[in-house]
Amino acid sequence: MFKIMHQSVEDKVDEFREQMRRISYVTPTSYLELLSMYKKVLKDKRNEVGKARNRLARGLDVLKEASIEVDKLRTKLTADAPILEKTQVEVQATKKVIAEKTKQAEAVKAVVSVEEEDAMK
Repeated sequence: MFKIMHQSVEDKVDEFREQMRRISYVTPTSYLELLSMYKKVLKDKRNEVGKARNRLARGLDVLKEASIEVDKLRTKLTADAPILEKTQVEVQATKKVIAEKTKQAEAVKAVVSVEEEDAMK
């Protein structure tokens, strides 16, 4: 491929010389420069693709670990569901007891306020 490219450039240089009456040169150094440029671009692209591949692999590993963790949490949640329901029932009962005691305390507070006002008079 590089040989064909280099030869086509030589042909175009000849056409350029005939049409524009200007001289350009294509040397063996030009061919070597083409090869070195290709090697540089190839190296850069390999690095770029390698980095992208590594990022993708790390991302897939993280997703796999997250999936495992989600499965563990789902299993734990399923196992703890009866305990959670029991705790919710206990919380509701405790709320009712607190509400009743609050009402009793309000009643006592009202009586104490009345007695305090009487005592102040």
